[in-house]
Amino acid sequence: MPEGSYQISIKECDVSVSVLQHQRDKFDEMYSNICGKSASYNAIANTTATEFSDLISADISSAASENETAWGSALGACIHASGVIAEYALAVQSYNNRTEEIQGDFDTAISAADSEDDKEAAVELYQGQADEAWSTLEGKATEVSDMLADGPTPEHIRTLTEAGHIGSVPGGLMYVITGDEQYFAVTPDMDGSEIGETIQLAAEGNEAALERLDESLALMNAFMAYLARKQESGGQLTERELEILNDLNAHLNDKDASESSGQGASSGYNLDAQEDEFFESIEAIRESEHLSEEQREQLTAVIGGSVLTASDERMGGSYENLPEIVRETVGGPRIHSPTSELSGGFSPDWAGDFETLTELFDTANQATKDETGHPLQGGTELSAHLIGTVAGAVESTDTGGAEEETLRTMLEIATQNTDANYTILTGEYPDREYYPGEDEFDINRHYQHPVEFVGPGSQSGTDQAALVAALLSHDWDYGGQSVRGLTDWIAEEGNSSDDAIKERADRAFEGLINIINDPEAQEMLSRTDYDVEVEGGGPDGGDFTWKDAPMGLLNPQISDSFAGIFETYIDEFADTSIMTGDSSVDNDIETEYSPEGGLVINLDDRSSFTSLISGDGDAMGRIFEAAQDYTQDSVYEYFTDPDAAETKDPARSAGLLWNSIGFGMADAVQTRFESHDNSIFDQNQSMGYAVDMMAAGIPDGRVAEPLKVFLKEMFSEDELNAEVSLPDPGQMTDNISARLDETLRDAALGAFHDSTGEGGTNSTSDAIPDEMIDENGNFIRNWSEWDLGSQETRNLRDSTWQDVQEQNTPMPSEDSTMNTHFNDFMGAMNNAMRVSSD
Repeated sequence: MPEGSYQISIKECDVSVSVLQHQRDKFDEMYSNICGKSASYNAIANTTATEFSDLISADISSAASENETAWGSALGACIHASGVIAEYALAVQSYNNRTEEIQGDFDTAISAADSEDDKEAAVELYQGQADEAWSTLEGKATEVSDMLADGPTPEHIRTLTEAGHIGSVPGGLMYVITGDEQYFAVTPDMDGSEIGETIQLAAEGNEAALERLDESLALMNAFMAYLARKQESGGQLTERELEILNDLNAHLNDKDASESSGQGASSGYNLDAQEDEFFESIEAIRESEHLSEEQREQLTAVIGGSVLTASDERMGGSYENLPEIVRETVGGPRIHSPTSELSGGFSPDWAGDFETLTELFDTANQATKDETGHPLQGGTELSAHLIGTVAGAVESTDTGGAEEETLRTMLEIATQNTDANYTILTGEYPDREYYPGEDEFDINRHYQHPVEFVGPGSQSGTDQAALVAALLSHDWDYGGQSVRGLTDWIAEEGNSSDDAIKERADRAFEGLINIINDPEAQEMLSRTDYDVEVEGGGPDGGDFTWKDAPMGLLNPQISDSFAGIFETYIDEFADTSIMTGDSSVDNDIETEYSPEGGLVINLDDRSSFTSLISGDGDAMGRIFEAAQDYTQDSVYEYFTDPDAAETKDPARSAGLLWNSIGFGMADAVQTRFESHDNSIFDQNQSMGYAVDMMAAGIPDGRVAEPLKVFLKEMFSEDELNAEVSLPDPGQMTDNISARLDETLRDAALGAFHDSTGEGGTNSTSDAIPDEMIDENGNFIRNWSEWDLGSQETRNLRDSTWQDVQEQNTPMPSEDSTMNTHFNDFMGAMNNAMRVSSD
């Protein structure tokens, strides 16, 4: 067959690139007209504008501001249409270029063919390529058609911006117009290495870099705010976003980074083979006389945010993304380079670098919080290592000199990551796809700090009990405020209706209970080796110094955090599933979470936790009041729910709750005085004196006085006059029951009152006096709001009970009087309160 007979069919695109460009020019003109500016679209779209007002001509800005939504929509439509046309013009041009290339390659192949078979093979090959090119163009035509039909959606705008069709305004032009982070996009000219180089050169005084710096800062500030919102919403980093972060971090770490740009995997750098100049770069920024204070602060925030975000596994980042010197600093003074034999194997430079890292993270946190309301968090591995390093620093006296303010600040930043808190409390990373373990038995899921608190054995993980105890028992400023982030989240997430979130909190609380019951940790928490002076805490109203104070007295903020957890998990502290009868418990039950049964806490662990809380008087008052409210609710349920009355579960639950409260508080009193230097007392070394002293340290008299009475009533007169020791369970139960009798009768009266209303079972509607009823006709359960004196209150309650005690209970199915039913409740509660694990 003649050579000219071998042809391929290349379809001609009827669309002219020049026509498309003309159409785009029309939209550009419309865009310029809307803005009131004579400059071309390209000039307007590639400004450093950061707000809508920056895009509008001054002479029409007032009118535009009055109806910014309409003006923004008009601008958005033009921007979108212009970008879509540019996208299709590029596709058409690419098709034309590709088909020319295919035709040329085909002609060459035919000319070089040695046989008919070779020519037929060439036809088949290049015809396929031509068909594929046409199919790609058709696909793009459908895509742009759909984009035009959909209008300027966030997805389309991001796609067009990232492709370079909508200018290079920081964050994207549509983001600037709307202020909506959904439109934020990484523009094509955004390069982490170039930004890093600009920062370094600007710090050195390079004029060209200084001119570019404000534009780079505007871009990165918008980027960091966008990342903070994305992190808060659970979004993932795109490859380009992660590349920019990694490139910036790497460039700052490598003095010759500009020579190696583009070499590597995701970021272009081998992070372990760099020059470790990261902290030198930060120091140059700090000391630069060419930068303003505002520029230095913004640069610090941007760099700190870049490190935090690049490490976040939840967004697709990784701890391994960070420069090696940063990871060594996070790991602590024993692995920070260089170490010195003269400093006992501790790096003498660690404290300075750790302080710098803290400043970076803190500034980034504050900047993004001010801008978006959401501080940037570090990844889980980064945050967990920081928590462990801080714990190691407060435990050791040779850490290179890190200041406590630095440690506090870093701990507050690290504990913002609840996955890291979970990891520290349980010893395992959360069961999620971005952590290393394959399943729950995989050793890689176990957390291990690089050097601190490593347990015995090469694969035993970190001794989280020692780690957490070191944090909780340290003498922190501000009452341990900086530590409570480790546990505060448990109270919040423990109330979640989301099963996965609730499970995470349950497992973390299980881990916390196991930690505080570790023998060595328990000793550290009950006797911290620190003394605490309490103003006005003496029996005579003078100052008093407690020796070897317990955790709660030393760090009342931590006790308060624990009290919040108690309030969330009060049902678990009252859970009767551990009982084998009315007055006995199953001693084989351990504190454990299971998907089927949730969290179960054994009896001793309940009182151990309340004992730690009771180290602080305010926190002790908080759980005391929570238990009273719970028990009143139990009484109300017992008087209004026939099923509850039949099983007696509300009464037994209340009894178990007060068992943990009573023995926990009594243990706190005993521990406080056993750990104290008794030589300070010349006399009065008795339980009664101990109670007076503890109550004297509670600033709120409304809590202190009833709590003191409650504590004293747990003990017999002989016990109060004897040496400090735990009370007899029977006597304690009887006295607690007597103390609660009045407030529980109030709940029963409330149930009776409610039953006298419309549809109620009792007709004696005037049995409840007016003093107990509010303006809306509701019973006032809190007797202090009856506005009577204590004796008048007692007399009114007693006389009212006399009037109703022989009345029927509010439940139609119950053939018992109010008094009989109440005594049944108290009996069941007392039986449960007496249980013991002995």
